Amino acid sequence: MPHFFEGLNPVDLCWLIFVALWLVSALFVKKSVSRRPNSSIIFRIALMIIIISLIKLGKSSWSRFVLPSGSSFHASSTLTIIASILTVLGLLGAIWSRIKLGTNWSGYVTYKEGHELVTTGPYRFVRHPIYTSMIMMFIGTALFYQSLPIAFFLAVIATFLILRMKREEEIMTKLFGKEYADYVRTTKKIVPFIY
Repeated sequence: MPHFFEGLNPVDLCWLIFVALWLVSALFVKKSVSRRPNSSIIFRIALMIIIISLIKLGKSSWSRFVLPSGSSFHASSTLTIIASILTVLGLLGAIWSRIKLGTNWSGYVTYKEGHELVTTGPYRFVRHPIYTSMIMMFIGTALFYQSLPIAFFLAVIATFLILRMKREEEIMTKLFGKEYADYVRTTKKIVPFIY
């Protein structure tokens, strides 16, 4: 175990905090109206393992991409600082969003008993701020390590999140009707003022 934490940097630390908080906070949510599918639990565990593995893989030299001039992005301390800041901001955004969502949060697409429509905090700006924050963390991580595997995984997870957003919005529309339709008209999905 000590070997795993060797050379821990801000990006690694952000992901470890993210995984730990998400696993612990999942214990304190409202009861779901529908039963949790086993495939969802397996997917979430697999996702956490993949995230941790990719962070470790990102450190390997073969996975780094290089500028056409032959100089590695990784040599740039400015880019490393920007990537670290982006990852930390993503983590803070995810935590803020998760706190505002409270016990309404779910690791899979469903609605809870006594589900509430949250439109405050980061939800004033976008409808899916946790996804926005996760994407920021993935971009920061990919830039920090210059990692092609992480960049590829970002593309895969972004596709998954787009599909998941569609399903979530169908459920919220069914659950909250006009209230949610009004909310959709005044906010963007994941990027304020853009998308």
